[in-house]
Amino acid sequence: MAASLRSALESDVFRPKRERLLYVLQLVPCKENEDRCLCVSVTRGNSVRIICVHMIQEKTVNLYKIEHKWLLKDLTLIDGKDGTQDNRWLDLHFEKVYNWEACTTASKYAFVRRLRKLKKSYYQEDIELLNFDTDYVEDAGFLQVPEDIVLALKLCLQAMNCVCLLSCL
Repeated sequence: MAASLRSALESDVFRPKRERLLYVLQLVPCKENEDRCLCVSVTRGNSVRIICVHMIQEKTVNLYKIEHKWLLKDLTLIDGKDGTQDNRWLDLHFEKVYNWEACTTASKYAFVRRLRKLKKSYYQEDIELLNFDTDYVEDAGFLQVPEDIVLALKLCLQAMNCVCLLSCL
């Protein structure tokens, strides 16, 4: 579904405005037949924007409504709510604080990594993070391995350590 959602958003919302869609974070649905997502796009003037798109499914037609737009350079802080627990909540701090619930914790962390990378490359500054597990928001390093693979490897190693410790008892 994520690939089809991205493709539909790109063709129906972003391409007509001559914007390039970089990332889509699906949010937990509020109502049946209604979805929301946070999209990251680049405009023709190289401004990076975060856009909240409300999607309504009516019979065979998808309707898209842009609810909020922000510039990435105006994002001052991302609060992950609790870095010690598996949670999907995050607050984006602009002129106001906006609270969102991602579909998965992994997608939340992938979104935060992408925002950090874009802010560093376009604006040469980092985003302040609060209440995140730093192991999962750090760059992959010099190996240029995608962050999700590094995250999966870390989790596998932790699981193997637990199994080894339990077998020694």
